[in-house]
Formats: sequence, C-alpha cells, structure tokens
Amino acid sequence: NAPATFQAVMDRMFRPYIDRFVVCYLDDILVYSKTREEHLEHLKLVLEVLRREQMFAKRAKCFWAQPQVEYLGHIVSATGVKMDPRKVAVVRDWPAPQNLQELRKFLGLTNYFRKFIKQYSVLAAPLTNLTRKGAFISLESWTSECQQAFEELKPIVADDVTLVFPDHSLPREQELLAVIHALKEWRCYLEGRPFTLKTDHKPLTFLQSVPTLNRRQARWMEFLARFDCVWEHIAGRINIADALSRHPSLHAAILAAPVL
Repeated sequence: NAPATFQAVMDRMFRPYIDRFVVCYLDDILVYSKTREEHLEHLKLVLEVLRREQMFAKRAKCFWAQPQVEYLGHIVSATGVKMDPRKVAVVRDWPAPQNLQELRKFLGLTNYFRKFIKQYSVLAAPLTNLTRKGAFISLESWTSECQQAFEELKPIVADDVTLVFPDHSLPREQELLAVIHALKEWRCYLEGRPFTLKTDHKPLTFLQSVPTLNRRQARWMEFLARFDCVWEHIAGRINIADALSRHPSLHAAILAAPVL
C-alpha cells in the first residue's frame, strides 16, 4: 500500500517533531510556531530533515510564515480552525439524492465536517437511517422527514463556524473532572462502601454546599451521589501524590532557566 508506506516514512523522518511543531499527512507538512523567531528555527529543523533524507519540496507549493493556512479542507489560524469556504459552498445548492450512492456521497462530505455542527448525529439521523441495508429502495423511501433534514443540514454545513482554541485564563473544572474519572475507573471497588476523598484543591470540599451549579456540574453531582464518600482537604505540600510533579531537579531546572 503506497500511501500507507509513504506515511510511515514521513512519520519516521519527523517523529521527534510531530505534535511539537509539525503536522504531517502524506506530503503535506504543516509547521506551526508561537513566534517568528521560533518559526524560523522550526523551519530550519524541518528543512534539515528533508535534506538529510534526500526529500525535495517544490518551491511553488511552499508557503512561508503564513498567518493562516489551508490544510486538509480546513482553514487554520491563530484564532482557531474553520471549514474551507470553497469546500462547503457547493453544499448550499446540493440536489436531493436520487439513490443510495448519492446519499452516501452527501453524508460523506457532511460527516467530514461534523465537529463544526452541533448535534450533527441528531440532524442527520433521518438520512443516516436510509443508509441501512434495504432502507433506500426507491425514491418513495425519501420521505418528507428526510427532505426536511436534508434542507436543514445544508445551510448549517455551509455556515462560517470557527472552532476556537481554549482560553487557559478562564476557570477550569479539571480537579472535579479528575475525581469523576477516578471514580468511574474504580467504581466496582468503591460503590456500596464508605471511603474518603482526599484533595489538595480546597474548593472541592465545599462542593455540596454550592447554591447554584451548571448543568455539567449537576450531572457530576448526581454521579457522586452514588458513593458514600467524605471529602478531606490536605495541603499540597504534604500531598505525596504530587511528589513527581514537585521533584527537586525539576524545580532546579525551572529556576535555572533564563528569563526572556
């Protein structure tokens, strides 16, 4: 399989840099950086790999230091990721499918961009149900419900939606999420018996007395109600579980790092 073999070669070549500042899909190499200076250094490393492996990049197909790029049907920029308008513009005038093959083509296109569409599976359900064996026998199988779903889905797919990157300055719920994840993993041992939940995140100990909760927190509290647990706060400095993240050598490395 030539594409798979070539992808394996590219993964081997750029393994030290993939997901650090390189994304590679076959012969499409995307280099991303936070600053111009950092980007020049990253480009140098990538070009050195290509030279060492005797791979050649066509100058006409290379774009350098771009604020946004087109990549695999998406527009990627510092603000986030959105669908390539040229790819989805044709959806607005897409004719109603006349057979199963045409329906699968339409769903194949919309499914590729499903992460941009809220409740995609619900909206497309009448159409996906038609892809089952024996469901789309003739045009009579295309009901008014299918037509309505088709017409509702087209403008939503063609809409200009951007998936923004997370804002790490906003408050997080990761401490509680970690507890929920741990309880799900060890539920078979914890359900039906009392235990103590120890945390160095003090606000969690007051969780049950919070007057208002958002919907996600309410679902988590409903899950926690299954357990007979007591919350106990322990200071972070004496929390043995934090030992690895507080290793002296790591602190020394951080303190020794130059301030830019």
